[in-house]
Formats: sequence, structure tokens, C-alpha cells
Amino acid sequence: MYNSRSIEKVLAALYLDNNLIISPEYPLRLEDFYEKKYQAIYTALYNLYTLGNNHIDINDIVAYFREQQGMYEKFIQDGGMDVLYQVCGDDTPLNFDYNYSLVK
Repeated sequence: MYNSRSIEKVLAALYLDNNLIISPEYPLRLEDFYEKKYQAIYTALYNLYTLGNNHIDINDIVAYFREQQGMYEKFIQDGGMDVLYQVCGDDTPLNFDYNYSLVK
């Protein structure tokens, strides 16, 4: 069983500190995020970062989804926008190590 709160806290930490996205100390894989909406957010963060955007904001993520064929509509249908707003609005992703361990 996965912990959606921990997943959201990890995603919030990645959003706030983009360097965590490819941190060798905290390796993450797409499979660590069980639901499609979480996978979509992680994918957007990862791809935006690896393309050179190291100050990702919510508008970058929404624009990324809109650029992907059919991804934006599917993301909305999966309830992803509510999660995205929650993740990006969470400025207190406390206990990263603990939440990371639950995600892994």
C-alpha cells in the first residue's frame, strides 16, 4: 500500500528544490509514484529540469502538460489539477527523508 500524503510531500519538495529531482542521494523512478496523476507531475518536473529549467513553477508544469498530445486532458480527468495545486502550494514539505523512505 502506498501513502499518497508522502508522495505529495515528496513532490512538493521536488517542486521547491528542483535539485532534488536528479539527486544521487535520493534516486527516484517513475514507478515510485503509483497513480498516473503523480507520475505525470513527476514526469513534468523531471523533464522540465533536465531540459534546463531549474526554477520550475506551476505555470511551467501546466504549459508542459498542454504541449503533450492528450496529456493535459487526461491529467485533468484523473484529478491531477487539484493535486498539482496542492503540491505547488505546499511550502512546508517537512520530513523529506521520512516521506522519501515511505515512497521508496
